[in-house]
Amino acid sequence: MLKTLNDKQQEAVLHDQGPLLILAGAGSGKTKALTHRLAYLVKKRRISPLNILCLTFTNKAAAEMAGRVSQLLGSSQHAANSWQPKAGSWKLPWLGTFHSVCAKILRREIIHLNQGFSSNFTIFDEDDSTGLIKKIMVEINLDPKKFSPEAIKSYISRAKNELISPLKYRNLTDSIFTETVAKIYPLYEKKLKELNALDFDNLINKLIELLQKEPRVLERYQRLFKYILVDEYQDTNHSQYLLLKLLAQKEQNICVVGDDWQSIYRFRGADFRNILEFKRDYFKAKIIKLEENYRSTGNILQAAQSVIKNNELRSDKNLYSVLGPGEKVKLVQARNQEGEGEFIIQTIKEIKEKEDSKLNQSVVLYRTNAQSRALEETMLRYGIPYRIIGGVRFYQRKEIKDVLAYLKIIHNPKDTNSLLRIINTPARGISQRIINSLNSSNILTTKKNQSKFPAIKKFLLLIKNLKKDSRRLNIFKFILILLKKTGYKDYLLDGSEEGEQRFENIKELFSVAKKYSHLKPQESLQNFLEEVALLSDIDSLDEKSDALTLMTLHNAKGLEFDNVFMAGFEEDFLPHSRSQLEPEELEEERRLCYVGMTRAKIRLYLIFSQERLIWGRIQSNPPSRFLDEIDQSLVEIFPLDLYS
Repeated sequence: MLKTLNDKQQEAVLHDQGPLLILAGAGSGKTKALTHRLAYLVKKRRISPLNILCLTFTNKAAAEMAGRVSQLLGSSQHAANSWQPKAGSWKLPWLGTFHSVCAKILRREIIHLNQGFSSNFTIFDEDDSTGLIKKIMVEINLDPKKFSPEAIKSYISRAKNELISPLKYRNLTDSIFTETVAKIYPLYEKKLKELNALDFDNLINKLIELLQKEPRVLERYQRLFKYILVDEYQDTNHSQYLLLKLLAQKEQNICVVGDDWQSIYRFRGADFRNILEFKRDYFKAKIIKLEENYRSTGNILQAAQSVIKNNELRSDKNLYSVLGPGEKVKLVQARNQEGEGEFIIQTIKEIKEKEDSKLNQSVVLYRTNAQSRALEETMLRYGIPYRIIGGVRFYQRKEIKDVLAYLKIIHNPKDTNSLLRIINTPARGISQRIINSLNSSNILTTKKNQSKFPAIKKFLLLIKNLKKDSRRLNIFKFILILLKKTGYKDYLLDGSEEGEQRFENIKELFSVAKKYSHLKPQESLQNFLEEVALLSDIDSLDEKSDALTLMTLHNAKGLEFDNVFMAGFEEDFLPHSRSQLEPEELEEERRLCYVGMTRAKIRLYLIFSQERLIWGRIQSNPPSRFLDEIDQSLVEIFPLDLYS
């Protein structure tokens, strides 16, 4: 288990008792160190997997870690918070994202919170939350065009990340907008409670509230989690930081892995100071630096380091590559955004012809989603297959949302949001007038008004029968029955090509549902709904399909590609125009630049244009200031006349 590790990785794995901080530079094998440490605790130290908690930030990272640990232990890929694997195999520890683990603990313990929530609560995704805020705004006569529901949701989320209650928030307002947020925040929380629903932030906040309120529950989980391992610790916000501190308080066996140089989620509340000040919180902590880079060639790595070392607030590391110097970083000036796209395509074709490489080994990174339009048009013009990460997600398509709404209302009858979505989809002769005349929050939970309307009575009988089916069938078989009994399959397959395509999307749900087909019926439904609610954009990345990937720099963290094209390497894009007057914001942009550069394994292209048409006007921005920070001996400049 140790022979494939370098000296520093071995030191991290063998660390026995007490807090441990692993400062892991980009490409330095942090996941390998973390998974080997986890497996070592189970296999060599004989720590029960039930006593180990391992937290990540994405389902993709959790799945990768589960796979690696399973190989090291020779076990099935099942986590301790899920189900028992077959006899004779190791059981994995509690392993998952912050939100998924918190959701599972809350389902067990939420009765102790005494706030009216039950264990079958619905998890609201970002769209659900924004939609609920829109409804509240309409109810209190606030124009959604005047005050953005998305912005209001963002401000409420920030408050929750800082554990600021609606009551406290009311005393912190300093503008008309924040006063509006203060008005909506308590109504939003009240409505979530009525719907027996929690949003992403509440999954963590409610658990913290429970642990602080119930010392016995806190002590139980402190005893349970004797060892805690945390990936990407630099991305923790205040509530996640406090949750970890509560859980680790008793045993102090907390191992965190991260890199403050790659902290890029300040806008979500992440605070890289959590990692810089780890020694303050755990004064006995051992600190191990992983500086040996296995991903990028030397020139790329040194160029990235020469940028990040201009930040004042950072840890001190000196990464070095084991792969030799490699090619120099390519600095490319295009005339406009069309030339930018054409250069990328031309270069990818040349690499493909020379090395017979695949398109999925290259990525185009940009600072803002608006930059993708011109790039997409160029890809379409040249017939280059591509995929965009961060566009319209699979689980946000209407037909998928409809099926999920049926599943949610069967799992949680109080979820009026889901009820109103599907009560007349497909059409059942239930008019809007009838729907408006009912107390919608009580349609499924009381008998009031049910006998007045035959169509409503028929619908309730359908839901009742489906509820029975959900108790005897696993999620895979249940979706088949649901599609048939509700008429939704026939509703989609109306003879049109669009209907066929939509049903193809529905069938893709079975790929996810199949993972839970071995569980007991209601457990499979609950686990399935949790997974689809907590998915992030990057979880949908299919790295095997051969297409060029386009994504924002924020979405790229944790990934690696042979060839990286950083488009729009200009002032006002990178660094973003909003960040240039704030030192802390500018340092965040520099970290973002560093993350983009260190995704490259073999070739890195930094591209800027003389002019570009964006947001309806032509801009002529100078090259990014970060170019001046790169050691020029590491750079190769392409002549302008090679492309238009």
